Amino acid sequence: MSTSDVYVETGDRRCFACSLEWPGWCRSGKTEGEALEALLAYAPRYALVVTAAGLRFPARAQERADVVERVQGSMATDFGVPGLPAVADGQPLTRAGAARLASLVAASWRILDDVAAGR
Repeated sequence: MSTSDVYVETGDRRCFACSLEWPGWCRSGKTEGEALEALLAYAPRYALVVTAAGLRFPARAQERADVVERVQGSMATDFGVPGLPAVADGQPLTRAGAARLASLVAASWRILDDVAAGR
């Protein structure tokens, strides 16, 4: 993939840009543009999770985000949490996809544990 496919959830006061391929890579802004900018700016921090999961985070995916879906947000969006899934999130996972997702989640928890422990 040469870019990162994202969906944007837009509320009345806040937007979230969330990666479809990289779960947990999601940032907000007051506008769609600000949310996309924040997402790309956060890429180096998210890359730590990808590396810890034993995966490769393509540099080009960190440089450009393509909006492939937009969803209307809710009060949750404006409160500060993405509240609605993208259509793609409802698709069944393959065995390999499930293993990849599990490795990203496990890496996220390991990194959180390290941060909480001051390591």
